Parts: sequence; C-alpha cells; structure tokens
Amino acid sequence: MFNIQPNTRNVPHVDGNYHTICYLKVNNVLFCEQPTQADSDYTYSDTEMDTDSQTDRKKVNPSYLHVSLCKPLYLRRQFIDSFLENLRSSLQHLKPFYLLLENKVSICANENLNRYFAVSLVDKTCRDNTILPIIDLVDNVVSSFGFDKYYSQRKPHVSLASTRDISLVLNELYKAVQPSEEVYSSNYWTNLDQYLTKYENLVPDSSNYYNATSVNYTFDFEAIQGQQEIRSEQDKICVYIDEIHVLVGSRDHTIKLN
Repeated sequence: MFNIQPNTRNVPHVDGNYHTICYLKVNNVLFCEQPTQADSDYTYSDTEMDTDSQTDRKKVNPSYLHVSLCKPLYLRRQFIDSFLENLRSSLQHLKPFYLLLENKVSICANENLNRYFAVSLVDKTCRDNTILPIIDLVDNVVSSFGFDKYYSQRKPHVSLASTRDISLVLNELYKAVQPSEEVYSSNYWTNLDQYLTKYENLVPDSSNYYNATSVNYTFDFEAIQGQQEIRSEQDKICVYIDEIHVLVGSRDHTIKLN
C-alpha cells in the first residue's frame, strides 16, 4: 500500500523571492495536459506572491509538459526586469527548431534524491547539438546573477510523473550492470523497460517501493490509455519549438525565436 503524504518543496518559501524557471513548453503531442507537479526540483505545496497583485496565491508551476533549461531559482523583485532582458537578449536570435524526445521511459532523481521522476529524455543528437547550447546561453545569464548553473549530469528531459524514494528498487533492478552514461548514474536510470521484467523477483521487504507516495502525473493518464496509436521503439517524439518561456512567480514570459 502506498503511504500518501503531502508534497513539500526543497527550498523554503521567502517573502519577496519569486520562483523562476526558463523552459520549453511541449505542446500536446501524445499527451493530454492536466495541472500537476512537473518540475524535477520543485513540488507544489507552497504559496508565492503574484508579480502583479502582490497578494498571496497558490504557486503556478509549468504544469504542462516542459523541458527545464535551468535549475529553479528565486529572484528578488528588483532583479526581475534585468534578468528577463538579459535572457531575451541572449536567446531571441535563435532560430525555431524541432525538439526530439525519446519514445521510452527513463527515471531521473532530483539532486536531493528525495523525488523520482518518470521522464522522456531529449534525444542525444538533439540534446548535444541544440538543447545543451541553449542551456549554456541560459547558464551565462543565470550565473551572472549569482545562481547555480544547470545540473552537472546534463540530461534535459520531460517529466511525466513523480513519486518519492524508490532508490532501493532501482538499485536492485540495475545491480547486474555497471554505471555508465548510456545506462545509469547516481541520478538517472535509462531504458527502464529492459529492467522491469526483474520486478517480480524483488523481495518487498528488501525494497522501499511500498514507502513511496502516490504518483503525480503530468498528463491525463486515463486519456492516454485510450489512445490506440502504436509506435516502434525507434520512433522519436518530435515537437516544433518557436518560443522559450520564462516563468517568474505566476507570470509567464515568452521569448519568440526568429
């Protein structure tokens, strides 16, 4: 049985700080959108000040499918305009492009290893040639404001669902293979379908599977079950990108690509 507990955020709320994320919105391709937690370092049990009204309201997160281009950061009000201006100056010269996602599920853990995400990784060629160079541009702006750059394990992805600690299960599933960039590391595990056949052999008492909380989906799970389209493992999910989003507090800003 799942032990259902409320979600919490890793960074305590501070009045006057505005949760900020730069990201690519993945429009409805194979999935139906449904508001829920999606970001790999942020959970939604929090209130933040709206940038317009300055009244408390529920934190607005990119609840649709998206690819984060930076770690979540927390801007003071006086830095918001200059941060957005610098990002726009750095990114608006980019041309529209196609985002390619793997058509298979991998697992990513946040840096604190207290939240685990079912994800679709960005295709390696697209990642290396397109997404990581964009992340480098965002990093230049982010670091100039004193914030940390993107994660050391550079695996941009779209989060599909999340739960709490399942590390012991993953360790058991992958114990027969050596860690490598292609297979798994401390914070991600790829090609999950190849290892799930071992699940039935797990001893429940030896894993922390039953200590996980309820799963939060980033899309309408029941709706996708009704889809009949069949794709091969070689197919990629292709999404046309012509804008980059920056969410500051509850206001979403758009940078159009030329």
